[in-house]
Amino acid sequence: MAGSVERYEEICDDLAARHPGIERAKMMGMPTVKRDGKLVAGYVAAEEAMVFKLDDPTALAATLELA
Repeated sequence: MAGSVERYEEICDDLAARHPGIERAKMMGMPTVKRDGKLVAGYVAAEEAMVFKLDDPTALAATLELA
């Protein structure tokens, strides 16, 4: 789905515009989003999906319930 990478770009632009600590980067060739220098999200082209790092156990559990 070609639109998924475009949607990822829109989300990144919006996050960067609203939050000063957000920056776009690459990690091991994958486009990523960092907050205050730490990885928080990325885009996996092979899966056409955005991925997130969830450190908060409550947020992780709530997210896994959605699957």
